[in-house]
Amino acid sequence: MRSIINEHINQNMNYQTAILDSITEPVSFIDINYIYRYVNKAFIHFHNIEMNEIINKSVNEVFGKENFIEKIKPNLDKSLKGNHVQWQYDINTHSGKIKVMEINSNPHYNDSNEIDGIVCTTKEIHDPKKLHPKEREILLNETGKLAKVGGWSLDLETNIFVWTKEVYQIAEVPEDFVPTLEKSIKFLDTESKTIFKKANDEAINEGKSYDKELNLTTAKNNKKNVRVLGRVKTDKNSKPIKIYGAIQDITETKKAKQELKESEEKFKMLVQHQGEGIGITDENEVFKFANPAAEKIFGVKESGLVNKSLKNFLSPETYEFIKKQTAKRKKKQKGGYEFDIIQPTGKIVTILVTVNPQLDENGEFLGSFGVFRDITERKKAEKALRENEKKLQELNATKDKLFSIIGHDLRSPMTSILGFSEMIEKKSEQYSREKIREANKVIYDSSQKIMSLLSNLLTWSHSQREKIELFPDHIPIHTIVNRSMDLLKQTAEQKDIHLVNNLPSSFTAYADEEMLTTVIRNLISNAIKFTNKGGTVSAIANYTSETVTIGIRDTGMGIPKEKLQKIFHPDDNYTNKGTEGEEGTGLGLIICKEFIEKNNGEIWVESEEGKGSIFYFTLPLNTPSKG
Repeated sequence: MRSIINEHINQNMNYQTAILDSITEPVSFIDINYIYRYVNKAFIHFHNIEMNEIINKSVNEVFGKENFIEKIKPNLDKSLKGNHVQWQYDINTHSGKIKVMEINSNPHYNDSNEIDGIVCTTKEIHDPKKLHPKEREILLNETGKLAKVGGWSLDLETNIFVWTKEVYQIAEVPEDFVPTLEKSIKFLDTESKTIFKKANDEAINEGKSYDKELNLTTAKNNKKNVRVLGRVKTDKNSKPIKIYGAIQDITETKKAKQELKESEEKFKMLVQHQGEGIGITDENEVFKFANPAAEKIFGVKESGLVNKSLKNFLSPETYEFIKKQTAKRKKKQKGGYEFDIIQPTGKIVTILVTVNPQLDENGEFLGSFGVFRDITERKKAEKALRENEKKLQELNATKDKLFSIIGHDLRSPMTSILGFSEMIEKKSEQYSREKIREANKVIYDSSQKIMSLLSNLLTWSHSQREKIELFPDHIPIHTIVNRSMDLLKQTAEQKDIHLVNNLPSSFTAYADEEMLTTVIRNLISNAIKFTNKGGTVSAIANYTSETVTIGIRDTGMGIPKEKLQKIFHPDDNYTNKGTEGEEGTGLGLIICKEFIEKNNGEIWVESEEGKGSIFYFTLPLNTPSKG
């Protein structure tokens, strides 16, 4: 709707400009500050100057201070008081030629019925005594047609009422129509009749001028809105002798204004109730407009964005990004991107913006028009989806690992148990006590392996289902290491491996005791498994102001570099035999990683093949701060 109205208004302005430019006499519009706001082509030609030398320039600048003060300003001031003035003066043009000019200056009224400037028509007089009334009449008639303005007068002594041709056209009456005051009033509706009669009576009795908007019905039954101006002329004794004035058809103007108003109201309603944020910023990213949705997204009160810089809501890094985007819009490029804003409360909100450059009529960059929405929750949902996808992959890897353990690591010792127990059951009389004792040892070792495996599987299963509760406390690490080494002492002695606890007795950590015990026991057990006879497994530690770092070091076979990144991941299924063929599932290290992370720590390994390994993990010294 707005575009239609603007097109209509622009079309009318183009028509008006075309008509004014077709007039052979100079026409100009001067505002109340004596600044030229419009001149037609004839004016430019007459004065032999360029358009940019006069538009938005003062009369003083164009014609000189002396001319302005002595000859021009006194006559313009009369027109600014509502009078038509005809006057003459000589000027020196820019080309140096002296010209005698006759000026007709008339007040111009805006829609609020206030004088906002002066319309001047200019004519060069080669013989000052010769006024050329016919040419002047043609000019005034053309100007009247252009503005749909007609003139009228009422002689109060003879009661003769006169209309110009334009009034005939407005009233849609034939040329032979003889106007009278009574006939003229009949065109008005009831309310307008009352208004006009009162204004006319006050003009006659009190000498008051008037400017009214009235409604009439033409001779062809068409409804029109008109603006009627009236002035009183008096004799030398101040007695009113004539009322004269103008009438202008403002039907199309009022209609366009109403349509524009309705369109603006609809547009305002749409913008104000739009769920997405809408904002307009200038070339420096300062907000010039923001709807309620935008204010909500930025976390400010009503009108809290206007005249605020976007920079106030951005981190330094994001601001640099936005400056680069603005540089693109200055090159008339559109854009769409995501970035974080920081609300006054400190809350971070992620928004998605679609932005277009705003250009003036000359194509110069004015600022940006953006439509944006809060996508914070969507981004959280996407992150959660990615995390769930990762968890699903880990669960699938866990499932595969479980099947591998059940299918291989559990099958092997069970096969040994079944085989040797069957041998004892069916052929015990054929074997010596020593042979049977060897068979029992295999059965015992296999059962121990199965028990250890089942214990780890049960612990791992509970961990995966988050069934294990965490009970952290300040734990003496030296004591936990001693217990684990005592438990595994027999296994170490079988390989002549020396166990050393180098941790100071004062060392503590904030962790769950059972989980920490499981981790240390698994790490020492692994170190024994992969250390050759006569080697050493030791516990070392150091601490900072916030954490303690524990290391289980061995002098064993070490781990190849390509395997280091795989040993903590269930999907890689990394296992290796010990120095004496001890088998493992790879499950123990996975449990260690999960338990350490549950206790707010980290675990990693440093190893060199053939020289040994150190498994490090960290734990907090004190209760981790929340928030």
